[in-house]
Amino acid sequence: MLTNIDRIVGSEIKNLGKLESQISVLTASISSLEKKIDYWTLSKSDSIFAKLKESQEKVNQLLIDAEKLSVLIEGFAKDSEPLFCELFPLIDQVISAQNKINYYQLLELGKCIKSVEDVLVEIGWPFISTNQSLENVKRTTDDDYKKFQSLLKILALLNNEVDPDSECIWEMPSSISGLSLPMRHLTKPLKKRFEYHFSSNRQTNDLSRPELYLTQVLDWCKSPCPFLSEWVQPVFDSINIDSKEEFTRALCGLVVVKLNHDLPLLYEDDYLFGHCIDEILAFERELRVSVHNQPSVHETLTGERTLEKWLRTEKKYAIEKMDAMLSSDTAWLSTSGVEFDGVTVLYVTEVAEKFAKTLLAMTDRYNVLPQVEHRLQFLDLQLELIEDFRIRMLQMKNEFEDQPLGESFCGVLNTLHYVTLILEDWEDTTLILRPNSSRQEPDGANLELKSGEEPDVTLPALKVVSKSLDQLAEGTVFDSIIELFEKFEKDMVNLIVDTILRDVKDRSAYYRKNRWQMMFSMKDYIQPCLTPNLCKMLQALQGSLQRAHQRLSQKVFLDVWKSVGSRVNKFFFEEIILENRFNEGGAEQLEYDIKNGLLPIFGQYSIRSSLIFSKIQESCLILKMPVGDAFLLKELLTRDDAGVSFRLSYAETSEKMKALREHGIYNLSVQDALFVFDRRLTTSL
Repeated sequence: MLTNIDRIVGSEIKNLGKLESQISVLTASISSLEKKIDYWTLSKSDSIFAKLKESQEKVNQLLIDAEKLSVLIEGFAKDSEPLFCELFPLIDQVISAQNKINYYQLLELGKCIKSVEDVLVEIGWPFISTNQSLENVKRTTDDDYKKFQSLLKILALLNNEVDPDSECIWEMPSSISGLSLPMRHLTKPLKKRFEYHFSSNRQTNDLSRPELYLTQVLDWCKSPCPFLSEWVQPVFDSINIDSKEEFTRALCGLVVVKLNHDLPLLYEDDYLFGHCIDEILAFERELRVSVHNQPSVHETLTGERTLEKWLRTEKKYAIEKMDAMLSSDTAWLSTSGVEFDGVTVLYVTEVAEKFAKTLLAMTDRYNVLPQVEHRLQFLDLQLELIEDFRIRMLQMKNEFEDQPLGESFCGVLNTLHYVTLILEDWEDTTLILRPNSSRQEPDGANLELKSGEEPDVTLPALKVVSKSLDQLAEGTVFDSIIELFEKFEKDMVNLIVDTILRDVKDRSAYYRKNRWQMMFSMKDYIQPCLTPNLCKMLQALQGSLQRAHQRLSQKVFLDVWKSVGSRVNKFFFEEIILENRFNEGGAEQLEYDIKNGLLPIFGQYSIRSSLIFSKIQESCLILKMPVGDAFLLKELLTRDDAGVSFRLSYAETSEKMKALREHGIYNLSVQDALFVFDRRLTTSL
């Protein structure tokens, strides 16, 4: 309070000096004005003179007030001088007392720390040997443990006080800071051991073997847990700290400091850098198992330079693996398969298995990163590698397409199918691939597609898709690349189908030119048989389908045989039925060939395969239809609908379709049925 008074008085004295100088100036001005007033009095108005007089009175009053204030200030200064003389010694005494308190406090704190360290030595701390179990440690007397606990309580009470040795005892990274005073001194011996073994010139300080100190720290994290639970945690409960977790945090701080020093030294060696990354990730996984709410050392991996180097290393080794797997002599052989009811439904080639493992291993590594924007960078890398893999598969397909049913071509197709299944599975199981998982991340992690813009299918577009999260609320980042793989797979299936059909058609010339209009009725034969010209066609068809069945995954082969069946059905209808004339015997022979030659080939793959050939089977019904029924049905179908209203025309069409269904014809249109009727000798007149 006195200090404030002194400050106020000093300020007023300064203001008084300024006021006196102003008064002097005003006095001189007034004298000058008085001289002029005598002259102006005769020439100026009375009002001006009155104003000047009023101003002079105010100045006089101001001088009087200033004089009074000066007297008051001088009196106050004289009265406060004894108070200041008494205050200054008191201030000196307070400062001296505070210094003594700080000195004795630090002295006692140092003694307490020394006592804690002595007790820790007596009880054998730190318990880092595997055979130092809690039972062995308990050989120390309970008095020693109680003494240790009492001293630890004192440190806990002084937790907010300044530790005189904290700067030289502990160096903590920013993400793992704020250790309590007791824990800093509990972990001090371990820090010394760590620095002695892994930060000095000893052989254990080896850049190429980070597993040495990572494994050691893991052992240290596990060994003293019983001791911490029984003797340390009761003390730490008073300061609301989990002793096990903080103990692990402290040791992780050692690892972070070590890695921040070592990782930049490994940038020039890809192998050692990759090995170090693998060991760090293994360390993280082990921590998750041993300490559920564990600290982490992942911040060492997310520095700008380290993360860029990690991405480059991942890409380099992934490309090297792709080169190696594609150049292998056994690249396209199936190394494993997925069976269902004793039947192999999925063939997994060596290339497919290795590539999938490469992607899955990369995902396992980067999933430890907590920030979504960091994981998105690895996701972009995966998309780039998948696109590169697709281009390589396209090159392999072009190399093997001269033999579409060969093992290599089928191996490429199985590989595409398996990788597609893997990507589709990731859509449902991998959190990082879900667009909604990044909705809360900073806007910098998102790129938006323009409204109405069609997504490109090139690699840059895939990268944009991986970040345009708001536009993909109902999809995933793999949608575009999956579409590319599915189109690629469909093209290869079509090539196989084209090859099979071409082989069949090449053997169909004689069969197509059979004299169907001159054949005998099946009743005239003792034992009906297939048309000889058909056997070569069926042999080629069955052999091709059998090879495809043996070499392709079940889902891929399903697409193949269905497409082959559909096109064979079309071939028989357009190039055999519609291009020939049939008598009763020819119709019966065609139906016999279809039911006993064609359908059994496809029937071994599905009990409902006959549905694919419904068009040609219904055509046989028309060709075999009795003459009377055929004439009546054809007359109904050829009824002229010209000149009638649309509603009547629709009714007529429905009546015609109903008539066809009454004769067991469901899949032929009216026009196709008429085309078939024209192929009958008995109804074509």
